[in-house]
Amino acid sequence: MAAVYASATIFPDAVRVPFDEWDDAAKAADTGFAKTAYWDNALNALGLDPTVTAVAYDNGGMTNAARVWFILQYYGLKALILNGGWPVLASTTGLPAAAPASSGGFRAVPGSGPVGLVDRATLRDQLDGRAHVFDTRTRAEFTGEDARNRARSGHLPGARHRTPICSRMA
Repeated sequence: MAAVYASATIFPDAVRVPFDEWDDAAKAADTGFAKTAYWDNALNALGLDPTVTAVAYDNGGMTNAARVWFILQYYGLKALILNGGWPVLASTTGLPAAAPASSGGFRAVPGSGPVGLVDRATLRDQLDGRAHVFDTRTRAEFTGEDARNRARSGHLPGARHRTPICSRMA
């Protein structure tokens, strides 16, 4: 299945998101989510049309698809995640054609979509019971057993642990 997934011949209209680049850019101080020049270029390179819904899928784990979905939504693009990802898509026949690529002109506006980000100070101020905080890392990261080479480990006070969905899928 991995070889077929890599060649992606079943849905030839799909556009590959350079996920590793996006992940690095989201975490970097010089790009981050507030610096729109990078995201204008990255999103326009995909040929996205803000009037058309984008559908994100991955290998079925739904982690990368969820991250792409978040980024698209954060900048105001309509997006969905294909439940089951590539395995579902690969077993489907008669797929509709994808919308034509846009010629560009999309402008990334941070926070213009239905999802958002919270900074550390705001979250800290809301840890008095005004926010529900869910930690979706592994149980070992949540408890502090796996510090991932960080000086501090464990979870925020009051955070609840929720097992990542990909680890609950059989």
